[in-house]
Amino acid sequence: MRTLVRGKGEETSLWWHSQVLDKQGRMWKYGRAWLHWPGNSIGVCWSLFRERFGMRLAFSDTGDHAVEVGISLPFLFSLWLHIARAKWVKRLPGVKWTGKWGSGDREIYIRFHDGALWWTLWRHDNVHKSGDWRDSNFHFDDFFLGRNQYSESERATHHVLFPVQGIVYSATVELYTSTWKRSRWPWPKIVNRANVEVETGVPVPGKGENGWDMEDDAIYGLTTEAGTVMEALGAFRQSVIRQRTKYGGENWEPSAE
Repeated sequence: MRTLVRGKGEETSLWWHSQVLDKQGRMWKYGRAWLHWPGNSIGVCWSLFRERFGMRLAFSDTGDHAVEVGISLPFLFSLWLHIARAKWVKRLPGVKWTGKWGSGDREIYIRFHDGALWWTLWRHDNVHKSGDWRDSNFHFDDFFLGRNQYSESERATHHVLFPVQGIVYSATVELYTSTWKRSRWPWPKIVNRANVEVETGVPVPGKGENGWDMEDDAIYGLTTEAGTVMEALGAFRQSVIRQRTKYGGENWEPSAE
């Protein structure tokens, strides 16, 4: 925190602070900052080279983002601005305003991603109703090429034994082919896939991120792209080793099998 203006005595009347959000520590690429004064603040968040397009205007009668404005331009930048408190927001026509926390929230946004245009027109940002044209989307690929129809081949089931770091487990592997086909597009998407299930589970350390995941856990199954049983088991084994290394270290071992 950096003080810009100090009031009478030791009281700070204007200050700001910032935060780097980029994993490599590049403040210029992804970060945010706030300017504070008694009872209120203005915040800004920026990110460069994002792939999505979008614009957003949101109002909230509760929380720390009373007014929020944002814009994202593909492969250029994204910029969000917000002010923490604005008393006049409560006088805006809300969406089923009841006086409960957050019930008066409303937003206007338009976004384009995943081949579709998404919009919300003065609706509650966390309440979405099916069939409401003011809160809907338009998929260009579905409209011009037809909706994707999914099908899969008959599954071939294999019962196998396989080792994970010196311990042998019994697994069931199902191999099949998934196909997605659009009616007005001649080239379907075809993927060889596999489901791996281990009834006893393969032990892994708990993530330790919350109170309920401190103890050891287990991985019981995996769905992955694979054309053979060996490929499927290899993907399952790598998933186990990856989680063991990340949350328990390279020398982690299960306490009991």
